[in-house]
Amino acid sequence: MAKIKSTPRKKSAGEPVIQVDQFILGAALGAVIGSVLVSIIMFFSLEEAHEVTLDSLEEINESVDFTPETDRP
Repeated sequence: MAKIKSTPRKKSAGEPVIQVDQFILGAALGAVIGSVLVSIIMFFSLEEAHEVTLDSLEEINESVDFTPETDRP
């Protein structure tokens, strides 16, 4: 298999390594990807938090002793 040789392009002294438009595009893309990931994570974490049902709340209510400490044996 033939090797492909690439010669790096020589930069002049004042030329930046990354262009401004590339930086803006990368920042915008990173922000979009980040916000999508955060929204997915929040969606699944909120779904797990809403698994509390009325039945489980009634079970908790029945299991808690609401008598004051002074009246307990």
